[in-house]
Amino acid sequence: MKMKLVLLALLSMFLTLPLMAQVEDLVGGGIAWNQYAAPQIGGNLFYAHRIGETTYNFNLVDVVSKTVKPFTVAVSITPGLAQQILNLNGKRIYILSTAGVAAGGQNLGFAWSAGGCAIIPIGRGWSIMPNVRALKSVLSDYQAIYGIAVGWGK
Repeated sequence: MKMKLVLLALLSMFLTLPLMAQVEDLVGGGIAWNQYAAPQIGGNLFYAHRIGETTYNFNLVDVVSKTVKPFTVAVSITPGLAQQILNLNGKRIYILSTAGVAAGGQNLGFAWSAGGCAIIPIGRGWSIMPNVRALKSVLSDYQAIYGIAVGWGK
């Protein structure tokens, strides 16, 4: 039942994000590699809202696989902040930190992540975002996540 509620929340968030991303927002998703997951590919969705000149309120949903057979996942929903530290001809570099909850199977608890992301515009509001983060939750040990995301907005 918990997993169905989490999936419903993720689906509703994903469907409403393009409607919210009209002014100073950035919305997107991507894939990530995690050597400790089984299989090692996961995914994420994010929504960021500008709250300062170079600061964003950053909301992140990570889906990390736990086991292959039966296939199970851990989902973390973590709000936080992203702060621009560098701008190289329109290519922006951010550090980010998030904290929230993680759910997997019958387990529910605390999760946090921290890392960095580059935003590289590719035209018409679209960007490519390579990223690297550390993820820690009560469901797992520290995990390094290397990803690439596609986003739309400012």
